[in-house]
Amino acid sequence: MSSNAQSSSKLPSVAVIIVNYKAAHLVAANLPALLAELEAFEAGEVMIVDNASPGDDRQVLTGAVAPHDNVRLINAEKNGGFAYGNNVGLSEIGPSDLVFFLNPDARPRPGALAQLATTVLDDPKNGIVGPLLVNEAGEERPSAFGRKNLVREFFGAACIDPKRFGLDGERALPVHRNEVIEAPWISGAAMMTRREVIDQVGGMDEGYFLYFEETDWIESIANAGYRVLCDTHAVIEHIEGQSTGVVDSKTENLGMPTYWYESWRRFWTKNRSRTKAVVAAFTVTFGLIVRNVRWGKRSRGPKVGDFAKHCLWPILKGA
Repeated sequence: MSSNAQSSSKLPSVAVIIVNYKAAHLVAANLPALLAELEAFEAGEVMIVDNASPGDDRQVLTGAVAPHDNVRLINAEKNGGFAYGNNVGLSEIGPSDLVFFLNPDARPRPGALAQLATTVLDDPKNGIVGPLLVNEAGEERPSAFGRKNLVREFFGAACIDPKRFGLDGERALPVHRNEVIEAPWISGAAMMTRREVIDQVGGMDEGYFLYFEETDWIESIANAGYRVLCDTHAVIEHIEGQSTGVVDSKTENLGMPTYWYESWRRFWTKNRSRTKAVVAAFTVTFGLIVRNVRWGKRSRGPKVGDFAKHCLWPILKGA
């Protein structure tokens, strides 16, 4: 696969979709870096979908969009979630060859979009590609992930390193700078695909409010016969959890919102057999109990009682 972004000629047209909720100031601050990336393309547009944010978000976004002819603000009628917002954006963009999904709390480093476009266009079987994610300090963040299975579910819930037992069950796959790897799943914070792929698999499942919707969608792309790639030549800064406040290290909320559990249950019941979903639910429940024994009930992440209420019991009842 190609490892260097094209420089001698323009890349095909690209549409960028950003779904905003309570992160307008970040969107406005990151917009100049994003617009600079579009200069490598024949044409580029940015579609900002505001999911009915409270406060002054729409006012801030209106001001940020005003000076730019190729940036539009769509005021969604409700906060329907991440999948809903992206689908609204998809319904409004023009006939672009490429579509790039970018979180509001993410900013591309120079050349990132051109590199991702080059990689996804390198082979018709390349369906979707994500970058290397780093935080503001430049420290690498999880960017590519293994297929969801029982081993990963247990060790993730229990907060135990599977390597201690000689098992390959880490959630995040090891990635290195300047490589292109194939992965079952990439982060939804930044991902590039071709319009023809979306035309084939459709938009995201709006049955998810937040979490697992990108995993579900990427898996549908893989099931359609396309490769899922992570190209670490492209780097994007990501302030993880800025909009949700769930995984922000400063948050005082040690649990997870109800929609996290509902999304977990939807992913497993939709994409795996009912038997596997039941086993996975018991596996996670046991892992959370192990975590509580090791780290205490105030450890971060899903809670045993909440998981049983919103995942285990509904799956057992066939919901």
